[in-house]
Amino acid sequence: MIRTRGTAIQTVDKQKQRTWAAWALLAACLLLTAASAFYVKKDVEAVARKEFDFGCGEISDKISERLRSHARILRGGAAFFEGSDEITRIEWKKFIGAQGIAVNLPGIPGIGYAIIIPRDALPRHERDIRSEGFPDYIVFPAGDRGFLAPVVYIEPFTGGNVRAFGFDMFSDPVRRMAMEHAQDNDLASLSHKTALVQDTGSVKAAAVFMYVPVYDKALRHETAAERRAAIRGWVFCPYHMNDLMKEFLQRWETNESNQIRIEIFDDPSGTAASLLYDTRSASANAPGADPVLTSKTVIDFNGHQWFVRFTQDNSRSSSIDYAKVWYILVGGTSVSLLLFIIILTLIHTNVTAESRAVSLTAELRESENFLNTIINENPLSIWISDSTGTLLRVNKSYTAMLRMSEADLVGKYNIFRDNIIEEQGLLPLIHRVYDNGETVHFHISYNSARLASIPGGRPEDLILDVTIFPIIDASGAVTHAVIQHRDITDFKNSEQILRDVQRRESIGVLSSGIAHDFNNLLGAMMGNVSIAQTRLSAGHPAAANLDKALKAMERAAHLTEQMLAYAGKGKTQDCLIDVGAMIQEHINLFEVSVSKNVRLETRLPADPVFVKGDPAQFEQVVMNLITNGSEALEEQQGVVSVTVSAASMSDADLAPYGMLTGAQMKTGTYAMITVSDNGVGMSAEMQKKIFDPFYTTKFLGRGLGLSAVLGIIRGHDGGIAIESAAGRGTTFRVILPAHAAPVQTADPQRTEAPQREIVKTTVLVIDDDAEIAAAAGEILATAQYEALIELNPLRGVEVYARRRSEIGVVLLDLTMPEMTGKQAAEALRAIDPNVKIIISSGYSEDEGIKRMGGARYSGFIQKPYTLQSLLSVVHRVAAS
Repeated sequence: MIRTRGTAIQTVDKQKQRTWAAWALLAACLLLTAASAFYVKKDVEAVARKEFDFGCGEISDKISERLRSHARILRGGAAFFEGSDEITRIEWKKFIGAQGIAVNLPGIPGIGYAIIIPRDALPRHERDIRSEGFPDYIVFPAGDRGFLAPVVYIEPFTGGNVRAFGFDMFSDPVRRMAMEHAQDNDLASLSHKTALVQDTGSVKAAAVFMYVPVYDKALRHETAAERRAAIRGWVFCPYHMNDLMKEFLQRWETNESNQIRIEIFDDPSGTAASLLYDTRSASANAPGADPVLTSKTVIDFNGHQWFVRFTQDNSRSSSIDYAKVWYILVGGTSVSLLLFIIILTLIHTNVTAESRAVSLTAELRESENFLNTIINENPLSIWISDSTGTLLRVNKSYTAMLRMSEADLVGKYNIFRDNIIEEQGLLPLIHRVYDNGETVHFHISYNSARLASIPGGRPEDLILDVTIFPIIDASGAVTHAVIQHRDITDFKNSEQILRDVQRRESIGVLSSGIAHDFNNLLGAMMGNVSIAQTRLSAGHPAAANLDKALKAMERAAHLTEQMLAYAGKGKTQDCLIDVGAMIQEHINLFEVSVSKNVRLETRLPADPVFVKGDPAQFEQVVMNLITNGSEALEEQQGVVSVTVSAASMSDADLAPYGMLTGAQMKTGTYAMITVSDNGVGMSAEMQKKIFDPFYTTKFLGRGLGLSAVLGIIRGHDGGIAIESAAGRGTTFRVILPAHAAPVQTADPQRTEAPQREIVKTTVLVIDDDAEIAAAAGEILATAQYEALIELNPLRGVEVYARRRSEIGVVLLDLTMPEMTGKQAAEALRAIDPNVKIIISSGYSEDEGIKRMGGARYSGFIQKPYTLQSLLSVVHRVAAS
């Protein structure tokens, strides 16, 4: 009886002991779950903080860059006034119109000019302005001030801007302080918070001004005192802060899941009185939400500071995604409770010690397998080191990323002996983990050559996002470190490709504009030279000089053609071309373009491969690539080969061809032109630059050949890829969308078109460039046409409405102020649907058609043009 009781007591004691052990295991599992959730939570918050800080930095950089670009435009306005003592209102209006305020200065009502005058000069100033056609002009507000700074020019001179006309900016201390700061330091200066005279109503939007000083060019202005003596006035622009910030923050305002609240203050107090801008009014965030992420920064513009506060609250479920944390908490807690229930069940069913041991071993093995699965199957690349930095364990994602085996890494790699970490200055961060028990995060780059030198290693560049956190024992010592890697190589490379494409597009827009304006200038010169040639008698000594001048202008026109080609706007024809036949037809021309020590080989298909576009431009592409290959051989013997083929391209095949052009090409059949040489080759750095305009490695080169090639390909929806290495030659592959063969039809019997009689009529010339218009008039006079010249398109339409019965042809410029060529053509056709219009432009006809937007016309002539070319098109249209 006593023995039974003792056994029962022992059993109860053992059950109690094992029950306490079960509770301890539950506590340990819950602690492990909490620790794992804690570290994952920190990682999630670190990623969210990084994205938040990146967005805040990008916004600050955009604001700073836009303010600098505005300052440059105002500087141009100041230089405009300093360059001339007399600037008329019409000249100022044209200058401002050329700046494209809506594009370059969004968010501002306009640009103005205020002059400084002493008090005693006020009556004379008001009389002068009234004499310009403003009888009600007066400087306001009234007051006894020693100097005044009234607004005398402001464009556009409409709407609320008219109310600012004559306003004395020195009457406002806020404006005056900014103006004097700009004056004394010769800087673009921002004002503190103020309101605009243009605004009406009791509540006015927050606004600031930017001022740039204008000095008397005849006076020195090296010191502050000299600048005060030399000041003439200020070019300025006002900002409505809400309108100014709207464009900057377009992406953040539309992407509600990532919305950031931005507050901009005029001083560090952060009060409502100093508030310039707040996205709260336009935000979708719930009012009063607690901020999750905050950041403050200062934007300094020439000594004037804006204080910016960024916040992101928790009203968006995606502000910080804690889903992973909850998965670990719920999963870990569920597993812990499951283990606890199993052990209690085993204890209360009085299983034998052996069965309990077997069960416990099985459970421990299952737990180990569970943890191993979490590590090995994790999509993040993970490895674990001991306290000395030696690698102990890696998961499958890490070995797959490096393309190395576990045996190549475990026990052989030590993070403190990694030369790349040392070279990139990351060792101090690593020591913070192992010495101080901190968690660190950084990026690291591995060069492909370094990785390829390791047996079995990856042969490509590698950029990693790395997080390292320590495992700390009860005594506070670091026993292990867990290192997580995320491969961000493709993301970083995509960023760089996008920046390169945007840069080339910007240069293309600039090249197009320069070429157009240069063609206008050449038009006036070539027209006048052509007229001069007709007025010289036979054998005149100046005839040869005029011939040389005309040829020089034609070469200049060819240069602008190359610039338009780079911009993708030089195409003048659009027809089906057999690429192989085109190359065979010009093979003699291509052969003479290479040096004598170079052999040109061609491999052309038996069946025709058709593309659609401009034959002359395709010829230029092939010629430039062949010439480039010949020059790459320098003085050596070598071969340049040209191959034409048809290729079926998938999305993966097309990827490298769109990197330079930025085009999104579709899967399909393409004509491929391959030009290869066995010359000196190019380094990776050179390959990034060869398509930039004016970049050349040749002593006499202009650097437009390959840039024109890129523009032509871009303009024909094609792509280009390069394969080259120093000393291994270069291969260019050009792809263009292939087209079906033209339908063959029987040729009708051709008859010779009758020679049309030249019809003498009146030609109305509408062109805002006075020199070009005058030259066109003189050219027409040489063929006994009567020419009516109008520089203003609105007046030109009025003239046609009055004299339509005698006007046979209208020579119309495409790009003009007040009314475009398209608008003028539509206005003329509204008067007479059968009016004969010849469009004249510095752009090509293909680009001109796009700009006409469907408006009908009878002929086209590209500037610059000669006497013969203009008369030819006028004869044809007049007789049609």
